[in-house]
Amino acid sequence: MAHTVSGRLPPDLLRELDSLGKRAGKTRSEILRDVVRRGVAAERLERALEAYRHRQVSLGRASELAGLPVTVFIEELRRAGILRDYHADELRSDLEWAGQA
Repeated sequence: MAHTVSGRLPPDLLRELDSLGKRAGKTRSEILRDVVRRGVAAERLERALEAYRHRQVSLGRASELAGLPVTVFIEELRRAGILRDYHADELRSDLEWAGQA
């Protein structure tokens, strides 16, 4: 169930939202929901990347925080220029798995 939220936007931002909505064939409410949804996803990803960069969370936990599968999160790490922690025990486990495949 959707909830109504009110807020104040400067006129230039409101014009930009209306312009985006018009080009996309969407109402102001629809385009605003799309923009907020993408903004929330971007914020979750940024926070997860920072937590991983500062070694506050594991790779799995960071991917959960971002709301992404681990494989997609690893690609986001690459895009952000963040090196992945890859320990010897992970390598050993991966080599064992590869030997069974």
